[in-house]
Amino acid sequence: VDGRPLRREVPVLLLPVAAAPRVLLDGVDSAWEAAILLGGAITTPIYTLFVSAKDTGEPPADDAEVEDFDPGQGEPKVRLGLITVVGLAMLVGGGDFFVDGARGIAKLLGMSDPLIGATVVAIGTSLPELAASIVAATRGYSSLAVGNVVGSNIFNIFLILGTVGLIRPIYGPIGDYKAQLGFLIGVTVLGVLFMRGTRRIARVEGLLLLAAYVAFIVLLVLQAIG
Repeated sequence: VDGRPLRREVPVLLLPVAAAPRVLLDGVDSAWEAAILLGGAITTPIYTLFVSAKDTGEPPADDAEVEDFDPGQGEPKVRLGLITVVGLAMLVGGGDFFVDGARGIAKLLGMSDPLIGATVVAIGTSLPELAASIVAATRGYSSLAVGNVVGSNIFNIFLILGTVGLIRPIYGPIGDYKAQLGFLIGVTVLGVLFMRGTRRIARVEGLLLLAAYVAFIVLLVLQAIG
């Protein structure tokens, strides 16, 4: 894990994670709370770019890997831009197809909307991020993979809750989401500890994170049928 993103993005990641339970404390994501969250989505990239410009510290941990793999060298910028746009469209489109189909199956199985949202929809909308991170990591761009995960979690709270809350208040009593918020905080802290410890996310640590997610799904299913 590159030390520079750790210094820049990880402290920011803790802000939306702490803000989520605070926003739902009174049971509604009001317009003024949504505006603050949206402000966080706007200022975060500005802050990141500002800090990046001033950060001249240690080089990325995966520099040696990246030097051996540079698929963009000598490629026309227009072609690379087109590939990026088409690839992004395919990622988003594939995620939409998955969500639509899986949500239909879940409805047929009698799953409730909150359970579908926390499982099927959440998994479907995260599949493009998973695919992008796997490709980046296997090609030696581990910093890109980690940055994708950290950035996505920041914007999932700041941008989505902020935008939707401004359009229409979101009602969600904190008592209804104790398990989700508890796992959100716990897994975030666990991920930060793994990244900041040896600066290397080992397979054992990856398995622990996957086990935590399986436990989360099992808990939600037990709550739904209980």
